[in-house]
Amino acid sequence: MLRLSVLLAVVLGLGSVARAQPMMPDPAQMSGIPRPDGAVPPGTVTVRLLIGAFTNPIVDQEVSLTSSSGTKLKAKSDAAGRATFAGVPPGTYEARTELSGVVKSSQPIQVQSAPAPGIRLMLVFPKDTPPPTAAPAATAPTLPATGTPTSPAGPATAVPVTTAVPASPPPPADGQVHPDAALPSGTLRVTVFDESNKPLSAVPVTLYRRASSEAQVEKLPAQTTDAGGSVVWAGMPTGAAEYLVTLARFGFEQPSEPFHLNGTAGTALSVVSRPPVRGEEARRKLSLSSGSHLIFDLQEDMVQVSEILRINNPMPQAFEPGSDGLRIPLAEGAVAPQLQPGGPSTLSIDQSSPGNVALVWKGPLPPGESMVQVAFMLRHTGELTFRQPASIQVADLRVVIEKRPELKLDGVTDIQERKWQGHELLFGQLAGTSEGGQITLTISGLPAEQRATRMIGGLVALLVTLAFLYLSWLGKPGEERALLTAKRQLLVDRDKLLGELLAMDDGEIGGAKRTRAQVMAELTAIYRLLDEADAD
Repeated sequence: MLRLSVLLAVVLGLGSVARAQPMMPDPAQMSGIPRPDGAVPPGTVTVRLLIGAFTNPIVDQEVSLTSSSGTKLKAKSDAAGRATFAGVPPGTYEARTELSGVVKSSQPIQVQSAPAPGIRLMLVFPKDTPPPTAAPAATAPTLPATGTPTSPAGPATAVPVTTAVPASPPPPADGQVHPDAALPSGTLRVTVFDESNKPLSAVPVTLYRRASSEAQVEKLPAQTTDAGGSVVWAGMPTGAAEYLVTLARFGFEQPSEPFHLNGTAGTALSVVSRPPVRGEEARRKLSLSSGSHLIFDLQEDMVQVSEILRINNPMPQAFEPGSDGLRIPLAEGAVAPQLQPGGPSTLSIDQSSPGNVALVWKGPLPPGESMVQVAFMLRHTGELTFRQPASIQVADLRVVIEKRPELKLDGVTDIQERKWQGHELLFGQLAGTSEGGQITLTISGLPAEQRATRMIGGLVALLVTLAFLYLSWLGKPGEERALLTAKRQLLVDRDKLLGELLAMDDGEIGGAKRTRAQVMAELTAIYRLLDEADAD
């Protein structure tokens, strides 16, 4: 879609998430966000302290956990940077710590009594934060003592172990990494448990590795768990290398938390796989969480809306929505909806009911956050009332729009002005709403123009497209003016196609020879070419 929306999505850190290709998360984006975890005992809160990355835990740092009534609990972080609060009474809490004059605090933490799971969260300080003076001196990363050595050309290749390895007791079914003295350094044993903490055999497990924070994620050879529920990889670098595993069960890929290998012994990791939950009670626990945005891109008498939605499943199990899927309606009057590339394969758009366009998630919704991105057009006449039904709870939803002198926002609070790449933008907060409610805001002072019904023939669009492609390929001096001319024509043709599409929706065209699919195909091609032109 258009460049402003795409770049805003990037700068907000809201890139697409593909479950089949897990990426190592940036801990800073997860800082302060409580996450229920079935591996944490009920009434327990763990707070992990980091400086910039998972490789920099903060050791022996005091953390406070304060209730809404003022009761304060304190704990210190261990060698992994985790401060653990056990036996916490039900209620609302805030975790807080201070390092080198920098204060980090969490979002409200809801602690519930059993059988509700405990809570995990992280507090992440900027990379340039000085470490605590009492922290032990950092040691140099230790390379694996055995296995495939590291070559000058790159890191060692992990070797799946298919022969017998030294026996050792299975790790606790807590989803954590533990040292395994029975294995040499650079060796990883992953054990998969079911909801009853029994080892699971015949479960496919995939291992991912990233050599450094800047490196790409490498997919390593996959394996299937043995009769004891385990798989083993050997010959892997320790130190800064970061790992993540996924297991395939119940129709989706369940990822682990990112972890590092032990530098002096082998590493054991446990992963607990639980069956999905179903039903209305479970569905009511879903919500749109922090980081969900509506980005409005003003275009003459049209507005492009890019929705970046984080669907939060707070349960330790996946949610199974049933054969109809989880429906998330789009705004009233949405035209030409398109999913952004790279999103989950489980997501589609249902346009079978005119005026009731919706996103549909088919299959299990994994625990934690799943991100979806969609863009569509809305027409206006100088004022736009945005209405979108809420099929799940809306806990946090923000608005981004370009600032203009006449522009007014109604229904948006905490409006802030920010400058970004030559654009003056307005950031605001929408009120939350419960399931069955409605997301509403009004934008007035929009640029309006008198527009007649616009039509375009397929031949003209095709000729313009071919000309633009030829000029882009030519790459000779003097092409710049021609490219600008071609781009202007693309913008004209885009507006005409949108007008034709709207006329179809309004029933203004009777007996039209062109189909919606033909118009949409041309419109998609023009958007793609405009994006390429902006990138150049």
